This record gives sequence, C-alpha cells and structure tokens, in this order.
Amino acid sequence: MTEKCMENLIRRCAAASVVALMMAGCGGGTQPPAASSAPVSPANAVTEYPRPAKPAKSYRIGVSIPHLANPHYVGQAYGYIDEAQQLGAQITLLEAGGYEHLDKQVSQMEDLVASRVDAIIIAAISGPGTVGAVEAAVAAGIPVINVNVMTDSDKVVTRIRSDDDVIGRMQADFMGERLKSGGNVVMLRGAPGTSWAEIRGNAFRQQIAAKYPTVKILGEQYSQSTPADGLRLMEDFLQTFPQINGVYNG
Repeated sequence: MTEKCMENLIRRCAAASVVALMMAGCGGGTQPPAASSAPVSPANAVTEYPRPAKPAKSYRIGVSIPHLANPHYVGQAYGYIDEAQQLGAQITLLEAGGYEHLDKQVSQMEDLVASRVDAIIIAAISGPGTVGAVEAAVAAGIPVINVNVMTDSDKVVTRIRSDDDVIGRMQADFMGERLKSGGNVVMLRGAPGTSWAEIRGNAFRQQIAAKYPTVKILGEQYSQSTPADGLRLMEDFLQTFPQINGVYNG
C-alpha cells in the first residue's frame, strides 16, 4: 500500500473515533431523535454504505490517550477499535491513567516505537512534554497523527481537532444570554497545561469580559476531567461561594 493510502487508513480510524465521541457525548448518553409523524418507508432505509477497500496488509496502529475515566475518550476508543476491525487493522490502545501521568504516556510511546507499529495516534497529555516522544517516533519512520489534545511538535502527519477558541466563545455566549441580568459563574477548566483547557478557558473569559459585564467569574479550578474530580471541585465551590448561577465546564 502506498504511503498516501496508509495515511488515509489512519485518518479514517481517527475520524471514526470523533463520530463515536459525538454519539457518546461528553457526559451523558445519546439523545433519541425527535418523533416524526411522517411515515418511514423500509424501502428508503439505508442498510449498506460504501466502505473503502481493506488494505492488502494488516497494519498495526498504536493509540495513546490520557485515560479512559471520561466518556469522551471511551467514545473515541470505540471508534478506533470498530473502524480498525472494519479495515482489517490491529489496534494497540494504551491509556496513561490520567493527565498527571505524562511520564507514563512518554514511556508508552517509546514502547510503541520499540514494537515497530506502523503508525501512532496520540491525544497528548502535555503539548511540550510529548515533543520528544513524537519526534522520536517520526525519526524511526512511524507517522504520527495528533487527535483532540495537541502536541507542540510540528512533525505530526496531520491534526484532527476542534476549534477550541470558537468553542470557548460559544460557551460564553450561551452563559451570557441566560444570565442577562447578571450572575455568578465558576469555571472547571479541565486538565492543566492541555491545549483545549487553556484555549477554551481563555476564550470564555475574554468573551464574558467583552460582552457580558454583569456576569462575574468567582473562581476557577483545573481538574483531571473525570466525573469524580468534577464532583469534588463543585462541592468545594458550593461551600466557598453562597450563590452560583452558572458553571463553565471546559
């Protein structure tokens, strides 16, 4: 298979994880479709859809993610594994156990390089902290695709990401429109040092300050982006501030 075909295969595995993520949501389950009174004809139902041909070779793809304690990454994991099975690829999925375990993610990246996988997909725990591991993989001839949480390395084949600045501003607009007469907000920014937590949180603050001067941000905390950590921090906020009207969750 050509290098271009190999890149397309990896892109499909990564993109499928994003679809699974959107279906899983970031905290709750999927919402059922709205009821419709229009009749549905079985003849119009889609039962098959075009799929790319399986590669002649069964490629081995390593995936490195921060953890599986968040539905966000669980949804992505389903996408990686399901699409790999459809394409006849083999997935090695490694999770570091939390955003605080950069050393473990780096070690796992080194293990993937040593095992000579054909490609690596990484959601980076730290932008600067993963540069060495990413570039060591590239130097070994292993293409790296960066998904969701950005590494600072410019050696990756491509990046699949959301526009975190736009998301942060949209969150601010949503909050501001619902607190038009003013209110108090606390922020759960997400994992410290990650691209999405910093960009979204900063954009939220800037948009609130620029457009909604009656909305006051009482405080903010970073978290490991797990339900348990979020609960603990919200309990602390509720004890510290007697009136909270809104919560930003990165």
